[in-house]
Amino acid sequence: MHTDQLIGTLARHAGPALRTTGWRAIGLQLAGATALALAGGVAVLGAVPASDFATPAPWMKLAYTGLLAWALGLAALHAGLPARPWRGPLRAAGIVFLLMAAIGFMVWSQAPAAQQAATVLGRDGSWVTCAPKVMLLALPVFAAAVAALRRLAPTRLRATGALAGAAAGACGAFAYAFCCPESSAAYVVVWYTAGIAACAAAGAALGPRLLRW
Repeated sequence: MHTDQLIGTLARHAGPALRTTGWRAIGLQLAGATALALAGGVAVLGAVPASDFATPAPWMKLAYTGLLAWALGLAALHAGLPARPWRGPLRAAGIVFLLMAAIGFMVWSQAPAAQQAATVLGRDGSWVTCAPKVMLLALPVFAAAVAALRRLAPTRLRATGALAGAAAGACGAFAYAFCCPESSAAYVVVWYTAGIAACAAAGAALGPRLLRW
């Protein structure tokens, strides 16, 4: 049997080609790991009172982190597929950040002078632990993202690692939003974003090692 005939025979019995969708490739893993991070965060840190959800503050935090998680997760997925552009989703994440930064600046600038620092630093020095908590809750999500991306074909390992870390950080921040008592948009855009950026830096450092084929 000639090679062309063998290829044709195999192709006839191969069935339809599998389609790698974002949900199957990485979305389910990130969602499951985020749920795990949320459960762990609530168990260890406690949840914000249910009455808080009658105010805009928790919804603001969840909208910001959720949109970032979606955009950065999509960018990470695209980075794991050769020739798929990932800068578009990354720009979308940048727009979300800029909108939140504008809201945070308005909150800070409109606060009385004596309270402006509190809008950024929170209460009782909570800003010191915010970013580390986001990073801690991002750990299971980062592990899930790496496991998912290793089944794809990333070629720019440092960039893919950074995007995976950023997506994990956004998911960790989403989980932390259920535990965080702070309600200022200025606080959220500074310290939540700091945690996400630190996760991105860690992902960039670890990407070439963890995502190597």
